[in-house]
Amino acid sequence: ICNQVHFSMLCYKSEKLQDMVKVCRHLDICIVGFTPLGQGLLTDGMTEEKCESNRPAKMLKIQWNELSSLRDEIKRLAVKYDRSMAQICLNWSICHDILPLVGCRSPKQALDSVQAIAGWKLTDSEVKGLDDVALDRSTFRSSKRKRMLFVTLFGIIMVVCRTLDMIGYGMVSEAGKII
Repeated sequence: ICNQVHFSMLCYKSEKLQDMVKVCRHLDICIVGFTPLGQGLLTDGMTEEKCESNRPAKMLKIQWNELSSLRDEIKRLAVKYDRSMAQICLNWSICHDILPLVGCRSPKQALDSVQAIAGWKLTDSEVKGLDDVALDRSTFRSSKRKRMLFVTLFGIIMVVCRTLDMIGYGMVSEAGKII
């Protein structure tokens, strides 16, 4: 069993997230962390201009200047290890025993993700340093109405997918055969 949640340095200091992590660990539930790169906010290619139109930045009400200490520390470690900022973020997640869920759009991004763990690891003090500059911008902060709307829409999508699968137009059962 696993629990898939937003887990990145953007929300690491969230008390609700930390409580959820403790419960999952107590119950021996694997945590799969989605958006470990903050949908680009914590990567080399992010700029102030891009940040202004970044959906997670808007959703979490993050301003560019609030990211500077965090991005500076990630960049410092990226230079030290000759790695990308994305690789630092993914390695940090793994150091927290979180399985990062990464959306790779190209072979280059897939290779970059694999190299996040290949033959190296952040030290405990480096992980703590990143923890110290991490933010508390959890999706748990969004209004209950927005969260309920998201859960409802996701539930509807799942019902539609299962229904299409049952009548022979879906792919859910085929995906299960692959595994």
